[in-house]
Amino acid sequence: MSEQARLSALGRHIGEVSRAPLPLARKEHGNKSSPRKYDSTELEGVSKVVAEVDQSKLDSIFSMSVGLDGEAITDFICSICKVSRDELSDEADPRIFSLQKLVEVADLNMSRIAFVWKDIWKDVSQHLVEAGKHPNSAILTFAIDSLKQLAHKFLAVRSAPDNSCVRVERGADQL
Repeated sequence: MSEQARLSALGRHIGEVSRAPLPLARKEHGNKSSPRKYDSTELEGVSKVVAEVDQSKLDSIFSMSVGLDGEAITDFICSICKVSRDELSDEADPRIFSLQKLVEVADLNMSRIAFVWKDIWKDVSQHLVEAGKHPNSAILTFAIDSLKQLAHKFLAVRSAPDNSCVRVERGADQL
């Protein structure tokens, strides 16, 4: 199986997993949903797993997203948004790992063909706007700044005269 095929399969698998319900992710309290609290055994297990993960291999999952096909990258982006939403839901102790990785993956995939980038941008921008409403000022500042930087970079990339995406778009308009 080629590297491209493996990446596409991984992206689709992540998308399928992210669409599955996560009953353990939250506890229901009446009509309110709150972040799940982990017991010491679970935290110990998570700590062991984290200690075993090679950070460079984890980073390569995100950097290799440029090799995913259009459907797989949109599923991957959607999955990162869902994990980020869960990380940000604990107002007392929010995490931004997935939010940072979302911005990184969006930046890496910005040169995709316009109709794929449109789907990526819809999910990324919507999530960054949501994060920009977070009660933690550091998170809302990061989200708004990231949204602004991605938008500026997108406009710069798409307006470059040698950009193939622009040529594809202009070519379609000229037909």
